[in-house]
Amino acid sequence: MAAEGAPMKILIVDDAPDIREILEIVLAGDGWDVSTAESLTQGGAQLDQATPQLILLDFQLPDGDGVTAAKQWKTRPELATVPIVLYTGNDSHAVADPALAGVIVKTIDPFELSQRLRSFL
Repeated sequence: MAAEGAPMKILIVDDAPDIREILEIVLAGDGWDVSTAESLTQGGAQLDQATPQLILLDFQLPDGDGVTAAKQWKTRPELATVPIVLYTGNDSHAVADPALAGVIVKTIDPFELSQRLRSFL
């Protein structure tokens, strides 16, 4: 958990630049400290540098799928308690997996997203 008054750190991993930009603007405007990555490889490299309080992870990325990545990342001790939320454009991808804190379908209103993400913390 972040220190009182400190922004919550979130890593967004999504290969769509427009989605990353919108999420970054909306979440930063709501007080989040936002980092973004366009691939699992880039996201993994960012996780090597810093541990966020939450990870928002696209289901389908050019270098793999989000569920498999979540399972791999959860084996890292520093990420064991970090909620990983799958962010998918297809609600049929809404799989229940112990590596995931939850699933959010991309049709959610971006301005409701911050509140929903906070519910996973």
